[in-house]
Amino acid sequence: MSTYSQVLAFSIIVPLIFSFHNKIQFQKQWAAFFKANILVAIPFLIWDELFTRNEVWGFTNEHLIGAYLFNLPIEEILFFIIIPYCCTFTYEVFLKLKLKTRNITHSLTLGLGIIILLMGGLFYNKIYTAVTFISLGVLLVILSVQKKEFINTFYLTYLVITASFFLLVNGILTGGTLENPPVWYNNSETLNIRIWTIPIEDFFYSMLLLLSNIWLFETFKSNAAEQQNN
Repeated sequence: MSTYSQVLAFSIIVPLIFSFHNKIQFQKQWAAFFKANILVAIPFLIWDELFTRNEVWGFTNEHLIGAYLFNLPIEEILFFIIIPYCCTFTYEVFLKLKLKTRNITHSLTLGLGIIILLMGGLFYNKIYTAVTFISLGVLLVILSVQKKEFINTFYLTYLVITASFFLLVNGILTGGTLENPPVWYNNSETLNIRIWTIPIEDFFYSMLLLLSNIWLFETFKSNAAEQQNN
């Protein structure tokens, strides 16, 4: 088993097992999750393929099993299913626990979105920075205008995931514990600012990926609930 696939297996094992816990029962939300995940994964995989072809980032063969779809290793494709699954599962657990979260106003989300959007424009010559920041900024502005109520629980989920799971997983994938990283980045296309070995852009990319999944997950979940009530 490759290093990358070991990281993915480690990531999914607990969320998958506890999906069937009688107080969580996340398996009942699989339809909503996988509909959302497919719609998000497709543009992200296209983005990934284009960046890989243009050497914005790439992969080290010694940490892969060697199966590819176009220029993407199978582990990278599975990443866009497994990591959002783990995050959406965590988000759903927090909903079940009914944790009290700070009420983040939609104005703050709008302000955050505008700041990130402007930063993307400022660093337009750094392709990873620009595309990630602009995409996330636009999404945050849209959600603030739509006044989505799930955003408070999402922020909590993102903070918990980032402070623990994300740092460990991305730290390994970017070479924090290895001589040659499974995933490498072209520093000329980033701000070249790293936390441990993780490019600062990855934190925004992660938010964009996970927020997109949860946004559509909540949409499909609400639609299913409405159909049951009719």
